[in-house]
Amino acid sequence: MRGFGELGGSNLELDLYVGYKRQVAPGVTIDAGLLYYAYPGSSGGDFEFFEPYANVSVTRGSVTGKVGIAFAPSQNALANNSNRYIFGDLSLAIPNTPVTLTGHLGNSHGNTPLTPSGDYLDWSLGATVAWRNLTLGVAYVD
Repeated sequence: MRGFGELGGSNLELDLYVGYKRQVAPGVTIDAGLLYYAYPGSSGGDFEFFEPYANVSVTRGSVTGKVGIAFAPSQNALANNSNRYIFGDLSLAIPNTPVTLTGHLGNSHGNTPLTPSGDYLDWSLGATVAWRNLTLGVAYVD
């Protein structure tokens, strides 16, 4: 199996998106759109595909939770298979500090060239530190 940086001779993944984000109630935001994964220089664009997504986030005090879904319908780049990804994120901004603790849990379902083993679960735990317009983060991802 080729790695992501080797798809069709491409050494770059370019993620383009268009979306709509709106606060629908105090502390509640919806976000929906369309992602396009491009691999410039790949052979014939055979590895490029579209993926619509939608999510909702809720902030209460220093805690933000977010749940969402992305669905890649059957396409040539996915060997005419589809893929569904459901995820949840949780963050806790530590009051009076620039530190935020983060957590993520996701599940992918669909057997495509990018997910040859079919279903998988991914997760991460991390922290970010904000300073002016710069945010630095570290995470354990599995």
